[in-house]
Order: sequence, then structure tokens, then C-alpha cells
Amino acid sequence: MRRLFPALLGLAAACTDRPIGEDSETGATTSTTSTATTTTEVPTSGSGEPDTTTEAAEPCLEHSYSDPDPDAWMLTCGLPELCAGDEPLVFITSSDDILDPGEVQVDDLQRARCMAAALRDRSPGQIAWWHVADVVVRLSPVSLEIAGDRALAHSVADNVHGSQPNVHEAVYPLRPPEFFAACAEGDALAVWLCLMDSVEPTCLPGPLACPE
Repeated sequence: MRRLFPALLGLAAACTDRPIGEDSETGATTSTTSTATTTTEVPTSGSGEPDTTTEAAEPCLEHSYSDPDPDAWMLTCGLPELCAGDEPLVFITSSDDILDPGEVQVDDLQRARCMAAALRDRSPGQIAWWHVADVVVRLSPVSLEIAGDRALAHSVADNVHGSQPNVHEAVYPLRPPEFFAACAEGDALAVWLCLMDSVEPTCLPGPLACPE
């Protein structure tokens, strides 16, 4: 099994890893995006010492903020809901270890498979699910907005002891279509692992590109 990338396992945890600042327009607290610096080796100079050039860092397109009741994502193309139902789709695992969830149940397997197929087919739109482990809601909810070969990933952290929930949003490349081929017809465990490993590990920079 491929390593489940923490983009979805720890979207909410990322909120506590980044500095928080005040957003005067929305009243929400937003984080400063992280950057990476690339150093490239070039031929040696006349002194025999290698020269290096440092490229400009490209920021990750993301938002982290706290809001007691966020009514809309900050990072969205406003695409329609896919695989809709009357109630949120809920996965129930016997373990709270996402990497080793134990027994996995889902309240509508066909709907869950529909979400995997949407990722495979790059269907423009949003999918979302909830996770319950040991009768405790761990993530509520996880949402992916499919925009071509990338996904706008959203997650809300546990609201523990009445504290404000932490929201994290970022843009990631989707796994290739063949990654979703088997799980689109799989059982609850296969679909769960597929959804939770649906994006590549590298957060993408802006600007946000939405389907026309």
C-alpha cells in the first residue's frame, strides 16, 4: 500500500504548525504560507569553486484559520457537489489510526465509490466525507474540490472542549487516474484508503486555476 500522505491525514494539524495573523477583512485568523528554496549547482568559476544560484521561492497556496462556524471555504472554485446525498457520507473505523484503521464501514458504499470515480475521471466538483473513530468524530469534514489535475483540500480539526475549530485549506496535485481505478470498485476499506491518499505530497503555488 502506498504511504498515506499527511496532506489529508493532518490538514488540521498543520494549522498549529504555522504562525497565525489577523485577517481584517474576514475576521478570521489566517496563517502565513510556507515556502521552499531551491539551490541549483552550476559549472565552477575560474577559482575552481562551484557557483550556486538560489531561485525565488514559490509559496504554497493555502489558508489556515479559526472560525466557530465557517459558512464558506476561502479557497474554492465554487464547483457543484458530486455524489450528493441527503446526509453527509460517514466512514466509521474501529481504530483512530488512519494508517491502520482496522474494520472500516461506510453508510453508502456506492456513494463512496462514486467519489473515487470522480477523482479518477477528474470530474469538476466537490466531494466530502466525515470520519468517526471509536465513536468520536475526528475530522468534520474532509472535502476535496476537483479542479482538473489538482484538488483544493479542506479540513476542519476537532472542536475539543468547546475551542474554536481550526480550518486548513491548500491545493495539491491529484494522484494519477490509474491510482483510483481499483478502489472505484473496492470495498469500504479500499475506498477509505484511496480517498485518504488521493493527493500528491507537494502543495502547489498560486494563482488558483479553476475549470471554465
